[in-house]
Amino acid sequence: MEETLRLVRTHDYHRPFRPLGDVEALLLDAEHILGSASVALRIGQGAETLRIGFSGDLGRREAPILRDPDPLEPVDVLLCESTYGDRLHEEENTRERLAAFVGEAVERGGKLLFPAFALGRAQTLLYLLHDLFVREHASKLLVFIDSPLTLNTTEISRRHPECFDAAMRGHLARGDDPFAFPEVRKVRSVDESKAINDRGGALAVIAGSGMCESGRILHHLKRHLPDSRTVVVMLGFQAEHTLGRRLLSRPESVRIFGEEVAVAGRVESLSGLSAHADRSGLTRWLLPQKNRLRRVFLVHGEPEAAEAFREHLRGQGFPKVDVPQRLETVEVP
Repeated sequence: MEETLRLVRTHDYHRPFRPLGDVEALLLDAEHILGSASVALRIGQGAETLRIGFSGDLGRREAPILRDPDPLEPVDVLLCESTYGDRLHEEENTRERLAAFVGEAVERGGKLLFPAFALGRAQTLLYLLHDLFVREHASKLLVFIDSPLTLNTTEISRRHPECFDAAMRGHLARGDDPFAFPEVRKVRSVDESKAINDRGGALAVIAGSGMCESGRILHHLKRHLPDSRTVVVMLGFQAEHTLGRRLLSRPESVRIFGEEVAVAGRVESLSGLSAHADRSGLTRWLLPQKNRLRRVFLVHGEPEAAEAFREHLRGQGFPKVDVPQRLETVEVP
């Protein structure tokens, strides 16, 4: 790991650089998480130049904290993600639903569990809770950030206001930090984490991992899923075969740490916090380059999502859209 890190070089968005020979690279803000980038490569020179693009994970327009994704650079060939290529995000009022979950926890004295990815989703959730508690004076409860990694990545986020949108920069300019408000409690040690489960009454816990496959969230799920007052709120995509995906199917029980745990609590999903563009967002990003793109390869999506997005793009007039198979080799002239 240390030897690999010594090879890492940082580059700003929108400033071309040459990683090697006749290859020029340009990084564009993908807005998925802090520092995420789409990549445009120019290979060769003159009439022999080939332009290849990589979407990376593409973020959503008008999402809190970060700016909107940069437009796609003109490219001949594009590798494009397809995570939500088969669906649209629900038109939901995320803030109202979040306020309802908080109000229910306060009223019933239950636990509100947020499995969260340490970089991106956790900060967005804090931003929205800040709005509820500080600006809208909604029902309040203690919010435990039970994740040293989340605490560290939140501090890193604070150091990069150049990546924030105007609303977030306005908060900070007024001395109003959406990542820190009176109800937040920072939890680093294992003993502090265990102590949360011994507290009675309503409280909220933000802990990793986002798909419930590891991390401290598993201890909270094991303890509180059998309680009908518990509400677990998923904050984004849950991959196939993960515990998060199984919980969304509302099973009677799940296996955690080798033990069968009853699921009496409710499991909800807030798609409004997803950090991925949906089919509409991906299409909007691609359409300006439709007449230039010679080929589009759909990657980073479950097979059904990728195939559905391929058919959608063909219907939009994209001439050559493929879903590559494992170990397939393609020669681009």
